[in-house]
Amino acid sequence: MKQKLNIIMFASIFGLAVLGGISYLPLFEFFLSIDEGFIPMAPSTSALFLITFLVLFVWVNCARKFYRYKKAIGLMLLLISLFGLFEIVEYFTGVELNFESSLVPTYGDLQGIPLARMSPVTGFCFFLISCVLFILLNHHKKSECGHFLV
Repeated sequence: MKQKLNIIMFASIFGLAVLGGISYLPLFEFFLSIDEGFIPMAPSTSALFLITFLVLFVWVNCARKFYRYKKAIGLMLLLISLFGLFEIVEYFTGVELNFESSLVPTYGDLQGIPLARMSPVTGFCFFLISCVLFILLNHHKKSECGHFLV
């Protein structure tokens, strides 16, 4: 039962990330628009979802192989945290530090909300998630009080 629940969770996260990534393509934009106020997921958010999904999928389903690639996983988590941190710093300072605008063209605004751009709140969530996963990645021994990781 637990394995089926993991598969369902990973499939739903993967599907959400893929739909968010393709939602700005011209063919899919027509089919995925629910109403005029619908704002699809930013492509950078979709990419970070996919990277986080892959890290967690390998961690949960291939635990023995996971620790072989610990440095690569740590580098991916570092990239996620830096992208989220740059998004937060950009919000407070107004200086664009990430490369989001060079990868994805500007789609304009919808009632003052920029389209195809990650929000600072989402950046903070990705920063927080990557920090927690990095701490758990570096946790070597099982603690005497085993309730921390559970």
